[in-house]
This record gives sequence, C-alpha cells and structure tokens, in this order.
Amino acid sequence: MQSVRTFLTLITIALTTVLWESCAPVFSEMQSARMLDKGQMEATGLYSNVAFGDDGETDHIQNEIGLRVNYGFSSKLNMRFAYENIFEDGQSAHVLGIGPKSPIIDDRIAAYIPIGTAFGSGVSTSDSWQIHPTLLFTIPLGENM
Repeated sequence: MQSVRTFLTLITIALTTVLWESCAPVFSEMQSARMLDKGQMEATGLYSNVAFGDDGETDHIQNEIGLRVNYGFSSKLNMRFAYENIFEDGQSAHVLGIGPKSPIIDDRIAAYIPIGTAFGSGVSTSDSWQIHPTLLFTIPLGENM
C-alpha cells in the first residue's frame, strides 16, 4: 500500500509541475523509464514545426531538427546526449545537452538530469545554461512492449 501511495504522490507532483510550467522545455523528452544494458546505444532523430494559435489565428514560431543519443554504461546508468538546431527567418540557435539517467523503480520510474546550453544567433551562451531534472514514468501496455 505504501508503494501505491508513493507512486500517486510522485504522479501528483509531476502533473502539478507540468501544468504549472507554461512553455516548451528545451530538453523535452519522449522517452520511457526503461534502461539500456551495458554497451547498448539508441539514437532518435526529431523534427518539429512549432506554431501558436489564438482567436482562430495561427502563427508559425520556429522549426526544430535534432538528434538524441542514449548509451548504456550499465543497466543502472545511461548517458543521454541531445542536439537541436532551432531556426526561423534566417536566425539559428543550437542547443546541446547531456545528462545521466538512472532507474528508481526498474522499467517503471527513472530520473534523468540533463544540463545544457544554447549558442547561435542572438543567444548569450553564458546566460543559457540550464538544468532540467526529470522524472520518467512508464506503464507498459503488455509484457513484450
């Protein structure tokens, strides 16, 4: 019963944090809490077209293209690397991030703590360092999924 209560508390904190935040985080992630084994690697490319809608009007904001790479140092420690190029109207910024990922509850909850910076058109690198502590939750749909 205590583990259910702890899990529900973590879900409540995570949802409150997500709803309180009103912007797209630099290191937004679509990943599971599952870990890679030692020596395994995965890579995921991404493209995003970001727009804003208000009062029936839609305005294009930016495009993003990037790569995420995850490497398993062990089943208890993975290292994730992220690169994104954010561009619009001839302006371009690059975002680099790296951080450890470690399980809290195997295959269900993991902690990921990326740190990174941005550089490029109109970006002050010294002011752009950020850290984004993240809890990842996974509920598999089946045994082999």
